[in-house]
Amino acid sequence: MSFPKYLEPILVIFGLLHFKLFSSNYCYSSPTSVSDKQYRKLKRILCNSFDNIPYYKDKYETANFNPYRDFNCLADIKKVPILTKIEARENQDKLINIRKVKWSLEFKTSGSTGNPFKALVSPFHWIVEQSCVWRHWSWAGYTFRDKMAIVRSHVPADENDLIKIDKIRNFYYFSPFHLTDEHIRLYLNKMIEFKVEFLRGYPSSILAIAQFVKTHPEVKIPNFKAILTASERLGEMEKEIIELSLIAPVFNHYGLAEQIVMFGGCERGTHMHNYEEYGFLELLDTNDINYRRIVGTNLNNHAMPLIRYETGDIAEVEMSDCGCERTSLSIKNVIGREDATIVLPDNSKIPVTNFYTMFEHYEKYLSAWQLVQVSQDALLVIVELFDMTSEDEVKNMLTVDIQKRIGNKLTLTFDFLGNFKYVGEGKRNPFIKLS
Repeated sequence: MSFPKYLEPILVIFGLLHFKLFSSNYCYSSPTSVSDKQYRKLKRILCNSFDNIPYYKDKYETANFNPYRDFNCLADIKKVPILTKIEARENQDKLINIRKVKWSLEFKTSGSTGNPFKALVSPFHWIVEQSCVWRHWSWAGYTFRDKMAIVRSHVPADENDLIKIDKIRNFYYFSPFHLTDEHIRLYLNKMIEFKVEFLRGYPSSILAIAQFVKTHPEVKIPNFKAILTASERLGEMEKEIIELSLIAPVFNHYGLAEQIVMFGGCERGTHMHNYEEYGFLELLDTNDINYRRIVGTNLNNHAMPLIRYETGDIAEVEMSDCGCERTSLSIKNVIGREDATIVLPDNSKIPVTNFYTMFEHYEKYLSAWQLVQVSQDALLVIVELFDMTSEDEVKNMLTVDIQKRIGNKLTLTFDFLGNFKYVGEGKRNPFIKLS
């Protein structure tokens, strides 16, 4: 049912070829040309899902929608019912096109929200996926087999397995679960020894390294050309600390295990571009004009199409664009999950996005933060303070600011030692709900 693992590297090579021959310049295409291509791909995926996936046919007919008759321009996508995350998880086996299952690849979400999800993707989609990744890395100056240190995707068996080397691609993996001062010092020395040119990882992992360098100016650092971050929210404060400490520009990336849409930051570092050949992006309204819901449809996955999929993520937008010559739609940043909410004892919900701006004002006091809802009555606030910062002072300020947002309805406890909670392969989400 799934693609043989030994053939996956072949698709990666095809992805590199796709990038060289097609994707490298696609972001400079005229908006009309891009719209035409997206319309044709959407028409095909809508019609195929109507013909071959009973779940979608029923869904369309309930909405009085027939893609052959009713989808005549991109704006007509609004006639298609939105697929919620909960609906997709409850019906994931019904969203598969059995005619396209052969040779498909299988991916799973980490299930950090308690709802793991299995996605099947078509081989050509995976080629486009790799092509877009190559393009994003090329913006950072990366070329094939440049040496890269990666602080993610490695779960060591023990303390003797902290570093893993992929000689074929010149990738050097370092455990994101071991980021004490001693480990970071070891990692930096090894990166210098390996002569790595690029650093890739979760923003929280890279930030830990940057903070160590900032507080230990005597430490030597590799001569990084660029830093590639992905899979977690990257705030402006964190980005600035990383760039100043590691003396290299940050190129941020956004993607989903469900393979819906993909964004990447370019050389200017102010915005993230949608990869138009990868997914059709919709930015739908929220209660705040500065934030939009990310809804998307992958344009190349016929094995398990997720059509008008509500990702649950929120994009920060602004009227100005990136300023580079690329024509692809851009956003300011992906700030977090719409469904990340603190639930109070009266069952009212407070979006965690309310706290992102609040913590930005604490940049003089702390380097990182995390909120953990331990129960419906208790909230744990984990922060990592700068040296010489008064715990009592920060605790008092945070208590006042947090209670402005949630009142006195939760018992607040604090951890000032940075004992963060991790999920998946070392991701540190800004908010985790244990209850």
